[in-house]
Amino acid sequence: MWSAISQKWALHPVNPIWLPALRILGSLFILAHFLAVYPDFGTFWGSNGIILPEIQDAYADRISPTLYDVHTWLNRYFSIRFDVLAHGVAWAYMLSLLLLAVGCLTRLAAILALLLHVVLIQSVVMFLYGADYMTAILLFYMAVFPVGRLYSIDAWWWPTRGTTDGRYFLRLFQVHWMLAYAISGVDKAFGPTWWNGEAIWKALYSYNQTGLVNPELWKNIPWLLAAVGIGTVLLELLYPIGVFFTRLRTPWIFAIMLMHLSIGFAMGLYFFSGVMMLINLVAFWFPYRPDTLKV
Repeated sequence: MWSAISQKWALHPVNPIWLPALRILGSLFILAHFLAVYPDFGTFWGSNGIILPEIQDAYADRISPTLYDVHTWLNRYFSIRFDVLAHGVAWAYMLSLLLLAVGCLTRLAAILALLLHVVLIQSVVMFLYGADYMTAILLFYMAVFPVGRLYSIDAWWWPTRGTTDGRYFLRLFQVHWMLAYAISGVDKAFGPTWWNGEAIWKALYSYNQTGLVNPELWKNIPWLLAAVGIGTVLLELLYPIGVFFTRLRTPWIFAIMLMHLSIGFAMGLYFFSGVMMLINLVAFWFPYRPDTLKV
């Protein structure tokens, strides 16, 4: 049994399309997310926003810099308005994502996008939610993985012999999300609210400001809330097994995608659901596509 499992877990050739898929789809998705909030940029990041920058800075950790920290440091040497700095960082962030999408100076663009993303989210730490952290993780992997080796300007300018499929990087990426889902499932399993449906009920009522589903529809069918809660626990807890075996992988990924799609529509967490769906596609669907295995 163990020999069969180890043989299955061995590093076999995979479809290299997963690397440009991570870069192109990931950077464009992150850019779309930022553009969605950019019309309200001054409300969150401005000097006269609903929460002042110095107050936001007081709640941030002292490890990652904020716009307030950068502004304070720059003002030691020359005068610059806070709003000018904030908008400059925002435009540099969007430019780095565009460069990353087309694969121009890919690694430098990814590192710059990651650093600017951290500065921006740390500056509004009181407004963060899951999508912001998942975005940071994706940008970190784009900065580390060779995502510019295919379908990029860099690959056209500096062609390399023997394109790698990134199988070692892929395995690291897969293990990360296997552990993430499994640990999330263990955490849910220890609480009674996921088994009786209370957690689903709270989630629907807590984050439903922009959801498309009226949570009142569920109040008369508590058994359905309990079933959804139990299904979520099992889906996450057994995620490593589901995506490990070839026969289970496709239906399991379909179920996970359906779960995140439901979260998006029912709770209004569209970008969080989108980034999680993208992660699953990149980790367990694109690498095993047979049609473009030889790029």
